[in-house]
Amino acid sequence: KVQKYLEENSLAERRKSLRVPIELNCTIDMDGEVFNAVIWDLSIGGARISFESGGVPDSIMEGILCGLEFTTAWGRIQADATIMRVLRAPSSEIGVSFEEMKPAAKAILEKWLGSQNGPGLH
Repeated sequence: KVQKYLEENSLAERRKSLRVPIELNCTIDMDGEVFNAVIWDLSIGGARISFESGGVPDSIMEGILCGLEFTTAWGRIQADATIMRVLRAPSSEIGVSFEEMKPAAKAILEKWLGSQNGPGLH
């Protein structure tokens, strides 16, 4: 029960963080299988990603760890992410939670998100 409570509160905190509606091309790497997609909602804790052609690939499922790569105005971001949500119809989108990101990449993301919505992250 404690673990479930902590996970739910952690997710709630991540959802409260600064979110930026944006369109960024990205690649998702799952054990060497690479997919092209578009990030359309981004925060320091995760992203919402859509697939424009062919929908969400069948191999993408909730709970799977993947590599995510995209470029911001301040530099390239590479992160490990867990797929938290998969919506195959009608929107063909997934939600990911960033699990691990090198400090330099996290600093780039924080700086870029701050520049998109005023002075810095809170």
